[in-house]
Amino acid sequence: MEPALPRQVRAFEARGIRVGDARITLRYQRDGRTHRFVLEPTRGRIPPMVLLGPSIPCAGLGGVRVDGATAGLDTRAESGRTRVRVQLQLDSVRTLDVDETG
Repeated sequence: MEPALPRQVRAFEARGIRVGDARITLRYQRDGRTHRFVLEPTRGRIPPMVLLGPSIPCAGLGGVRVDGATAGLDTRAESGRTRVRVQLQLDSVRTLDVDETG
């Protein structure tokens, strides 16, 4: 999943995303300079492995956390946007927080 988020989008929820035989929910919320992505498995016998690579409207990152822990992830600047890539095993609810620089 590689959503490109417009600056005016502050929150959304997408339910029933199919990953193999599993279904997941993706929630996004922006609070100030923090972008939060929450992935929740909702159905399936085998926890799916998900590659999340959102492109957010910011020129630089102040920090990235996965499930609350600081993470050094693959990031790439592209024309005033930053793409962050992370691979997650969805055996429970997982959270990616991306902080913009000031």
